[in-house]
Amino acid sequence: MVLYVMKVMLIVWVCETGKNQVREIGTTIYDVLNSTRDKQIKSELQLFSLQILHCKNTFLTKGLAMDATFLTAMVGGITTYMLVLIQFLIAGHSCDEKIEISIANNSVI
Repeated sequence: MVLYVMKVMLIVWVCETGKNQVREIGTTIYDVLNSTRDKQIKSELQLFSLQILHCKNTFLTKGLAMDATFLTAMVGGITTYMLVLIQFLIAGHSCDEKIEISIANNSVI
């Protein structure tokens, strides 16, 4: 189980890092574009920067976006179900104790 959790976390981390690197490349291209004087290089950098800006840089797996929001949604869902399960377990144990007390006193609830 831990192995699968680690795999998912690693995949999400890689996808999120790749998405952030694409954003940084966009700003780096503009820095190089402003510092160069060759017209052909400027035109190629402008085309490349436009291509990067207009592409949606998300990693999808069967319709699920693999990013930090996906990971937080998974952790939030698991935490919610675990809290509900713990509350039912606590409520079940308190009911068992009440039944034991009432049996010891020879009375019925």
